[in-house]
This record gives sequence, C-alpha cells and structure tokens, in this order.
Amino acid sequence: MKRSCLFGFLIFMLTKFLLVADINAQDIHFSQYYSSPLNINPAQAGYFMGSYRFGLNYKNQWRSVTAPYRTFSGSFDMGLFQRNLLQDMFGAGVVFNTDKAGDADFNTTQVNLAFSYIKALNRKNNHYLSIAVQPGFSQKSVNYDKLYFDSQYNGTTHDASLPTNEYFNRYSMTYFDISMGAYWNYQLYNGLGLDAGLSVFHINKPNQSFFNEEDAVLHRKVIFFANGIFEAWQDVDMIPGIFYARQHKFSEFIFGSTFRYIKSPNPTNYTTLNLGLFFRTGDAVIVIAGFDYLNYNLGVSYDINYSGLKPASRYLGGLELSFKYILESRRSYIKKTPCPIF
Repeated sequence: MKRSCLFGFLIFMLTKFLLVADINAQDIHFSQYYSSPLNINPAQAGYFMGSYRFGLNYKNQWRSVTAPYRTFSGSFDMGLFQRNLLQDMFGAGVVFNTDKAGDADFNTTQVNLAFSYIKALNRKNNHYLSIAVQPGFSQKSVNYDKLYFDSQYNGTTHDASLPTNEYFNRYSMTYFDISMGAYWNYQLYNGLGLDAGLSVFHINKPNQSFFNEEDAVLHRKVIFFANGIFEAWQDVDMIPGIFYARQHKFSEFIFGSTFRYIKSPNPTNYTTLNLGLFFRTGDAVIVIAGFDYLNYNLGVSYDINYSGLKPASRYLGGLELSFKYILESRRSYIKKTPCPIF
C-alpha cells in the first residue's frame, strides 16, 4: 500500500508539472527518437530484456545551408534490485550529449542521470508502468572569435584585428537541470504490443544567460510518444509510432512506421532487416534503414527537407546514425520481462 501511494504521488506530481508547463527554447532532437530512449523519457531506464544497454546516436544537419549542426549522444542503463514475485524493479542510467551549432560553435554539453521505478501491474509479467526522475548538469559555451561585427569593417572588408567594441561577460556557463517521466508498456499476444511515454524536461527552468539576465531561462519541454507492434505478414512486423514535443512556440510532430523483416528467428542467429518511413510535419520526410543481429541494432536515416528552407537546403536535411547493444548475463535482473517494442 505504501509503495502504491508513493507511486501515485509521483504520477500526480508529474501531471502537475505538465499542467503548469511554461514551455520555451529548443533542445537537441533525433529523427530516430526511439533509438535514444533516455533522451525522450528517463522512465525507460532499465526497461529492456537483458542486463546492460549501451547506445550511441549521431546527427549531422544543415550542411548544405550553413556550418553543420552536429549532435552526439551516448547512453548506458541497467536494471537493479528486482523483486521476485511481481517483477518490480529499479532502473538506473546515464546519458551524455554534446551539440555544436552555428558559425560561433555554440556548444552544449549535458550529463544526465536517470533513476526509475518499474512496477508490474499484473502477475502475468506483461504489463508495466515506470516512473523516473532525471537530474543532470549542462554546460554551454560560445566562441565569439568566430563572429563578425560591424565595427570590424574597415571600409573595404572585414578585419578581425579591429576591436569588436562589444563586452562579453563570459564564454561559458553551467547549470543544474531536472526532469521527470512516466512510461507504460503492455505486451498482449502473438507479438502484439503497445507502449507510450510522457515526460517533462527542465522542471526547474534553469537560467542559461551569458549576461546574468534573470529572464533567460530554459523553459520546460513536454514529450509524448506511443508505439505499437503487430505481425503484418508472415515474418514481417509493422511498428507504427508517433512522437510529439513542444517547447514554447516550437513543436515537433513525427509519425510513420517501420517494417521489420525477420530473416532468421533462430536465437543463435537472430537477424532482421528494417525499413521505415516517417514524416515530420511541415519539415521533412525521414527515410530509415537498419538491421538487428543478435543483441546489436544499427540504424541510419536521412531527413529530406521540404519546408520553406528548401530553396537553400535543396531538400537536403540531415544524416543520422544510431547503434544499440544489449549485454546479457546469467544473472540478468529482467530476464523474464517481455522485450520492449524497440
């Protein structure tokens, strides 16, 4: 009863933060959102079949328009302290992000820790609800030496040796950040499954000003996603999904599906080929390909830009790579937990 009351209180607090969310400024994002679980919802920490999960993500965007935006993410998570009867357990993970954007090398580095509590909702071991908190630290920096100022114009061209006549208070700043998330997964029958997640980031709305301005806060971001899986044809699974994120006047909505051809269902040589097509509304078509081999997953995608930027982008958006590896051991805490959709 005490555990149920605590779990309900945490759900209530997450909902409360969502209802009062004042959402502003944009964070990093990946088109293969499902391949970066801790970046979209910390409640996914520890929820997978195996002992340890490693993940890498890389995105290179807008190379055809300006200095490319480069984003890298690395993550690790695991399950802890499983109860024997109801399969309740804790999860823990860490995610490292770095993002470099624009001509001034505006750089963001993040280290976030995720702590989740995964509760079984029945004794059949096929219905779970997880909730998590994610504290972390972020550092942002900018290289002012790569910027051009009108005072450096000598009448003919730009002269970097001339003074900028600008005052820069600092080149970098660091802040503490905290986020929360809830995640639901239900495995039905014959491989059919559903999952969904709701999370809110930057709950404390940290100040990110380089000039000590009190109103330059990083406003809250809300993310919702849902996925399904079912057998479309023999040896072919269809995995549709939707993803929505909102932060102030910025929003992102992705929908589409991946098709997974199971080339070899043998556990000693499990192999699949994956093809997908997703759409980011008002922005891009996302073409995805990849494969699974045993506990390895590799994905590659490309954003074909069709927004108002296409005269400059020439329909070229961004290349993205993803890699996941799950390590199993003889004492796997969640060996009996049904495999999540992704």
